[in-house]
Formats: sequence, structure tokens, C-alpha cells
Amino acid sequence: TNQHRVQLVREINGAAATTDEINTTTSLNVTQTTVRLRLDIDPATGNATGSYQIGSGQFVQLGSFTLPTTF
Repeated sequence: TNQHRVQLVREINGAAATTDEINTTTSLNVTQTTVRLRLDIDPATGNATGSYQIGSGQFVQLGSFTLPTTF
């Protein structure tokens, strides 16, 4: 069976920063349904938060990272 997951990862110069990687903990049933991804940036805190939505369900927050000031 196919396993579908959502991953939030921060890249630096095109390479994944392995310490900044968050994955869904279980396989998601996304066969023939819409998957929406959302990335919210809070300039006041410097945080980037990733969320996903499957079908018409609620958005699920995957996690967040603090971005470097150079972003």
C-alpha cells in the first residue's frame, strides 16, 4: 500500500536541515481527495507554521520553526 505523509522541512542553501524536519506520525488517506497545504509566517515572532487539510476537514497544524533573521 502507498503511504502518504506531510512533511515540513527547512532548507538552507538547497539542503534540508535535518534538525528542522517534522512529519505526520501516521499515513494519511489522501486517495482521490483534495489536500491543502498552508505555511503561515509570523514576522513579529519569526516563526513559520505548517498545516494541512484533507478534503473538507479541519486544518491540522504540523509544527513550526523559528526562522533565521536573514529570511
